[in-house]
Formats: sequence, structure tokens, C-alpha cells
Amino acid sequence: MVMGIDTSCDDTCVAIVDHSRSVRASVCESQTALNLQWGGVVPILASSEHERLLPSAVATCLDRAKLSWQQVDAIAVTQGPGLSPCLLKGMRYARSCARDHALPLLHVHHLEAHALVARMFGDVPAPFLTLLVSGGHCQLLLAQERQSVESVFDAPPSPRSSTASSALQLHRSHLQWTCIGNTLDDSLGEALDKVSRMLDIPFGAHLHGGAALEHAAISGCDTAVPFSVPLTTIPSCNFSYSGLKSAVRRHVDQLKQSSSHQQLTPQQRADIAASFQRVSFKHVAQRVDRAIRYSNELLPQPINSVVVCGGVASNLRLRASLDAVGQRHSLPVLYPPPAFCVDNGAMIAWLGIERIQSLGLLAVAAPDAKDECFTRWPLGNQVAVSHK
Repeated sequence: MVMGIDTSCDDTCVAIVDHSRSVRASVCESQTALNLQWGGVVPILASSEHERLLPSAVATCLDRAKLSWQQVDAIAVTQGPGLSPCLLKGMRYARSCARDHALPLLHVHHLEAHALVARMFGDVPAPFLTLLVSGGHCQLLLAQERQSVESVFDAPPSPRSSTASSALQLHRSHLQWTCIGNTLDDSLGEALDKVSRMLDIPFGAHLHGGAALEHAAISGCDTAVPFSVPLTTIPSCNFSYSGLKSAVRRHVDQLKQSSSHQQLTPQQRADIAASFQRVSFKHVAQRVDRAIRYSNELLPQPINSVVVCGGVASNLRLRASLDAVGQRHSLPVLYPPPAFCVDNGAMIAWLGIERIQSLGLLAVAAPDAKDECFTRWPLGNQVAVSHK
């Protein structure tokens, strides 16, 4: 039984997961109302909220699971990447609980937790390709068993500071991760949120910008605005949304200037939202298609599946686009349930369980030392891909 704690950004997340893949309880305290008040996440305010909410979130989680501290075997907590003040609140509280109850503490990688949460709901054997699409990340990650991937991807490691190197040594993943695609500018989730704001689509405490855009697009025509798919002539697996976002801004400005009220009509909003979704998701689908072909040509064995994770993975239009790619390659495309696409404590606990099962508790337990978080922490080796 492992308790997972995540305070990487603005949600205070705690969950308890057992070794049979059962989520015994999951608590997530959102700060959306605070973010709306201040126009976004303010790290110092978010960290104060984490400090206030963590004790009650942990107590509520134990109560809902009908468990005592004596029944918890270990605590896993996010070490990075994320907002430094927020990460430190979670790490310090987790260490305090570990000390008070004589439990081993594990530091885990937030992105790896997203990438592996689908394995909490069923077997996903390596090698597999992961598409991570969220408000902060847009990446294609290849996972293989550690002993076999190094012979394929023999790129020299990127220069790292001694601090980052020590973090990687402390984390010790049980899989070998290789990043074969990354965003050159905005993440997909960030682009969806910004376009939603450009269109003045209303959203609130229970509907963030990307979800509001998806809802608005339902009544729109996705071919109404002929936006161009980014990077069609670039044979890589990287993403870019800055140009597409600028095209939306220019189109919105033109429509507002031609309107006597300087505002978009509801139908114009819906059409732009639908058109933006169609083109941005086509861009993702093209990159995933290339990544599958690239991986299968270079690896000793073809990949077994494509895993899609992160907050944007719950978008139904994106899922339809990626399902079509999977069908072309006769590959299953796997998604966590929507509640586990966004940040949550269960994915942190599950990663803790996987690492204990694969490497042993002594190999992964954090030393009793000063807590050190990492705001930027790449997952695995970064390689340049050129593939038509």
C-alpha cells in the first residue's frame, strides 16, 4: 500500500494505491477559484494553499480508504518537474509524515508518473510509445526495458549540471526513456487555453480553457477557417503551436475589426474553435504516425502500443484522431480514465509501486537528507529524429 502526494503545480493531490492496482482513495483539492481571482497560477500563493490543504487532504484520503498509517507501506512524492515552491511543500510534508510513521519515502518523476499511469489499469508491456499532452508538456517518449534500449539509441548524453545528475541518480527509473519529439514553443494544452482566451470563451472553476474550447467546438464547422498544419515540411517528431496560435489571433482581429460591436458572434467562436482543434490535432496525429514508423524501424522489436496521457488526453476529438493512427498501424491506443489524465496522487503512488517491484525498496528509497526539488527535469535521453 503506497500513498502518493503531488503538489507539482496548483492541485493538492493525495491517493493510496495497493499492489493489486486498486485505488483505495484519491483526493484532489483544486485551486481553480484562486487562479481565476489572480488570472493564473501564482507560485507563492499556490504553495501556501498546499501547506494549508495537505494535512486535511491526507487525513481525508486515509479516512476514505478506511486505513490507518500502520497499513501504509511507503510514501511516494513528486520531486519534479514543477513549480519549486509547490514541490517543496509536498516534499517536506511527505518527509514529515514518513518520519512520524517510520515509513520509507520515494521521490518520483512527475512526467514518468503520467506516462505509466495507464499500467495501473492493465498490462502495457514495453516497448511502447507515449504521447504526453498537457498544459505544460507536449512530448513523444519511447519506453523500453533498460537493458535493450541503450544499444539502439547511442546518442551522447546532454550536458547536465551536477545538480541534475544527482537527481537522475536519486530517481533511478526502472525503464529506459527516450524523448523523440518535443514542443519547440507552446505545449498543446497551453495553446488550447490561449486560443480559448482569444475567443473569449467563458470558463470557470469546473471548466478550464481547453475543456471550454472543446465544448464550444461541438457546434462549429471544423473547415470554416483554413488554418495550416504546422511543420508539414519538417521531417521530425517535434511539435509547434506558436504559428498556428498567431494565425488564430490574426483571424480573430480581422473579424472583430469588421464587426460593428468589435466582438465575435457565438457561431464565429464555435467555427474557430472547431477549426483550430481539427488542425492542431491533425498536427499531433502526423507526429505520432511518424514516431511509430521511426520507432519500429530502429528498435529490435516493434512497439506494442501507444499510450496517451496528460490533461489533453481526455479530449474526445484528439482521441478520435489518434485512434485512426493506431488503426493504420494495427496498434492499440491506450488512455487512462479522464480523472487520471490530469494531475493526481494515484499516478505518483503507482509509480512508487512499480519502482519498488522492479528495483527493490532499498534501491529507490530517498536518503534522509535535505529535500531538493527540480523545476526542469527531462525524462530520459533527448534524440533528434529525421524521418519522412
